[in-house]
Amino acid sequence: MAVSWTITPANADYNQSQRWFQSKDYRDRVFIQLSLILTGHYNGLADGVFGKNTYGALVGFQQKIRRRSTGYLSPSEESTLRAEAARVYGILGFERHVDHATGLTLSIPQKIVGGGLPTKRGTRWGSSDGGVEIQTILMPNEEKSFQQLYSDFIAESRTRRIFYSTIHRDFFVVTGVNQGTPFYMRFEAGALSTRGFSVAWDPSVDTLGERVSIFLSSMMSAGADPMARYASRTDPPPNRSPRSEETPSSRGKPGSGSGFVVSADGLVVTNNHVVDGCGELSIKQFPGSRVRLVAADEEMDLAMLQVSGVTRHRFLQVSSAPVQLGEEIVAFGFPMTVIMGEELQVQAGIVTSKTGLAGDKSNFTVSAAIQPGNSGGPLLDKRGYVVGVAVAKINERVAMEITGNALSNYNFAIHGEQLRTFLAPFRGIETGEEGEEKSVEALAATAQDTVVMVVCR
Repeated sequence: MAVSWTITPANADYNQSQRWFQSKDYRDRVFIQLSLILTGHYNGLADGVFGKNTYGALVGFQQKIRRRSTGYLSPSEESTLRAEAARVYGILGFERHVDHATGLTLSIPQKIVGGGLPTKRGTRWGSSDGGVEIQTILMPNEEKSFQQLYSDFIAESRTRRIFYSTIHRDFFVVTGVNQGTPFYMRFEAGALSTRGFSVAWDPSVDTLGERVSIFLSSMMSAGADPMARYASRTDPPPNRSPRSEETPSSRGKPGSGSGFVVSADGLVVTNNHVVDGCGELSIKQFPGSRVRLVAADEEMDLAMLQVSGVTRHRFLQVSSAPVQLGEEIVAFGFPMTVIMGEELQVQAGIVTSKTGLAGDKSNFTVSAAIQPGNSGGPLLDKRGYVVGVAVAKINERVAMEITGNALSNYNFAIHGEQLRTFLAPFRGIETGEEGEEKSVEALAATAQDTVVMVVCR
């Protein structure tokens, strides 16, 4: 959802906050985020990466201590943050624990849950009043795969509701409520097993449960030292690719993107950047239906939505064959709705390169125009199979800065192979490559029932 924007005081503060945060070394950035978790201001993983959540947490902390909300801390404010975090850390009594049953190293709040007891698949810690429970679990791959375990954990029932879930190549996170009890779980994929932990807590200690969960998740390690991964990591390279820009003003304001139905029971694929940071999601084609985010992969830039109450809906099949250079494709979506309206738009083109920007093998390049709002929409081959997901067009302004040349008509889509990997944990997805070629009109008729407009508020 690319937008044009001007620098306002709020955006200027965001940029200054980002510069201040990124001036710190990696370990210090992680410690700042860990401190904000303990003080109850940050609800993301401590990864040392700046974003809107980190900015909001810094501002929230400054508001709490009644300082000017700039998003960058003075030395005295930083000292206050560390002192408050240390106080909470001491109250909860976090201690490093090597869980021999799973091989995980966790920071356990010993003053809350006491000592652990062995279980069939790991270890259990619990508070004396039953308010907080922590469990580690090891699941051998021969019993249940990483993807199968995730699929089981995101399943909803009359008494179980999922609030957030995301799956990556090597870990997943699921949060929700089961029989009125909030829970948080994180599991990591391994060569022989999937292992991780869950935290469940009584709603009366909701704040405590959330802080403990996120802190445990950030500190969990498969090594002997939970900080080993922080000490050994180096800063990620700066992102200076001439892609569509994403700014703080494109989050927190209403926006829209595209998506497409991939199962009869209402699973919808879109881009992660379309739904990232949304307070509320809806789909124009399913008015009044609850839409929830069930999976997201920031690296792939893919997300899965579930539309409640949908059964036997028409859906698109994903191609099992790779795209070919010069192959004809048709892109569908809802671009530039403010100007073009909310009608489905069609763009025909060809595959101009089997790689994306700078040889990125996860993307391919097409001649069909990808405009803001197209993001998340499908690219279909002549048989009606999804061969890619629209993701971006080249940012001509940044390209001019880097190369000195104006680059136009470079449009990118996520490869079908990437999409199939993302879809692997989900049931009801169909793939194929056989069939008769169809006209663009026939493809558009199918798209009318299966391509949707995703609204983020």
